[in-house]
Amino acid sequence: MNTPKQRAVHFFKSKNLIEAKQKCFICLEKSDNKRLTIVDTTTDFNQNKWLGLELGNTLIYINPKTRINNILSVVGCVKGGKAIFFALEKENYSRFYNYFLIPRLQQASKNNINPTTTKKQKKTSASDLLQLANLAKTKTHTHLIGERGTGKSTLLGLYIKNLLANKTTNHKIILSSPSRDSSKNSLKNIKNVSRETFRFLSHSGLKNTELDKVTHIIVDEAASMPHSMIKKLISLSPPCTVVFATTIDGYEGTGQSYRLSHLFKKNDNLIRLTEPRRFTSNDPVFLLSKQLCQPSAQYYRSNEKEGLHIYKTKDIIEKNLVFPVFSLLQEAHYRSTPNDLADLYDNDSYFVLSIYKSKVIGAVHALSESLGCSDNELIKQVFLGKRRLKNAMTPQAIISAYGYAKVANKKFLRISRVAVLESHRRTKQGSLMINELEMFAKKNEFDFLSTSFSCKTASILFWCSQDFTVVRTGSNRNKWHHRFSILMIKALRPSDKTTREFLNMLFQRHYLFFLKEYKKPPKAIIPKQAFVSTNNKPRDHAPCNNDQKILQDIESVVDYHRDIHWILPGLFSWIQQKQLPGSLERPMTPFLTGVFLSKEQKNKALSVLAKLKKWIEENQ
Repeated sequence: MNTPKQRAVHFFKSKNLIEAKQKCFICLEKSDNKRLTIVDTTTDFNQNKWLGLELGNTLIYINPKTRINNILSVVGCVKGGKAIFFALEKENYSRFYNYFLIPRLQQASKNNINPTTTKKQKKTSASDLLQLANLAKTKTHTHLIGERGTGKSTLLGLYIKNLLANKTTNHKIILSSPSRDSSKNSLKNIKNVSRETFRFLSHSGLKNTELDKVTHIIVDEAASMPHSMIKKLISLSPPCTVVFATTIDGYEGTGQSYRLSHLFKKNDNLIRLTEPRRFTSNDPVFLLSKQLCQPSAQYYRSNEKEGLHIYKTKDIIEKNLVFPVFSLLQEAHYRSTPNDLADLYDNDSYFVLSIYKSKVIGAVHALSESLGCSDNELIKQVFLGKRRLKNAMTPQAIISAYGYAKVANKKFLRISRVAVLESHRRTKQGSLMINELEMFAKKNEFDFLSTSFSCKTASILFWCSQDFTVVRTGSNRNKWHHRFSILMIKALRPSDKTTREFLNMLFQRHYLFFLKEYKKPPKAIIPKQAFVSTNNKPRDHAPCNNDQKILQDIESVVDYHRDIHWILPGLFSWIQQKQLPGSLERPMTPFLTGVFLSKEQKNKALSVLAKLKKWIEENQ
């Protein structure tokens, strides 16, 4: 049986795409196959469309804005024995490119092989197929996981082919993936079958399909499927046989979430494919992708002395601490991808590291944030959603939600990630690192610490124990865990504690108004420790629901693109104090019941708000 071939790697810089293509065709002159797939990442920013496909000779045209996830999603599809051309526009590149990616691509290009060599690829192992068939017979759902190019899709196709070959059983089989193209390797093994026996459905198409009489559901690229749908399919087995295939250590941003939510549960069937079949296991680009996508214990090593250390980005680069930090953060967080590694290089951040016995056992990643001004026009644009500034997530989130402008000139140190090695958890490492960061923040004249995360009661209680206060919760569930986001802050100056308490009061008003929505599963239950007493507020922090404020809120929604849910609690309080004409009060009432509005309801509410705006202007 022939083994897969290594891919040829070519790296060069080019003035433009035309010049890059010319260089590629010169390299391919002696090749039997001169066909070239051109991927221009400078104009097309969504390269996930290639997932599940197999590509031949491929040119990847890159500029400084190209994200590493997009590059990896393409190279994982190129077959062994073919050539990958990395062409970079002649521009200035970021630290990630200069310190990490470019040197590695240059080295891979120097150690090249002959791209004209062609051999048949290794076929899917018969033992893998037998194992999948045997596990699927148990009627418990099965997970098939592996990296790009390990033969998952082909194995699924052969499994379905064998099921269809059994004429004595009436099978009703569904194969589902993001698109038909991404299941090409599965479908090539399934030919001339009845629609009554086999159907292909995209993930979105599967959502609205009756599944009662289906005997087998095969899901490829399962990590890209919504969690609610995965849970629904799991509930069907038995009697239905369900197989999920996916990459969990990848660059799509969903694999980690899938791993944490659905894998390694009791009684789960699991098959792990480890050897690539699309190219060799020592392929340099495959090894680079593996280094970026899979955290490894070997990266935790450090020569720094034991204890807590605070570093800036340039420090962790110089001290070779980028991979120890990234590996730890990636393993701990459900959405980490290689793009986050690039951000560690390129963003000026702060890190608290806990080092024990020459190993990084804990890490905190923090970003400096501020609008840095009291420019009323800029603040207004942020409030209306017309401007979104870099490195200002916390103040922008507060201003857009409440229109509270006093945070515009405050300095925030936002804690982006906290991670502790599993063997050292429950040893107060997280608390020690946060305390160290707080001392650093006070010394460097920051006004607040902040953090945001998906709403879980245990997480909120932890941050409350660190004296953080909830100041905002989102109105939309995230697509990974269907949870709402939470924003918490900690005042570092006594004079700012009234600001913290006032923002908590605004949060309470919003949360309690929509409580019936937040109690829907998975519940966003905020513990009582998160509700700060609001007694003895100074007058300038009193809630403001006067006509002028309500008019500003209505204009921000009707004339611009601010989320209507932020104004409904205040509007409800204001209407209770007013004597509105029935022609306005009756149409408005259905939108003030504490329920999140659908798109259709929002449109109707905007029409009513436009009339209310006109009435306020006429009666001021």
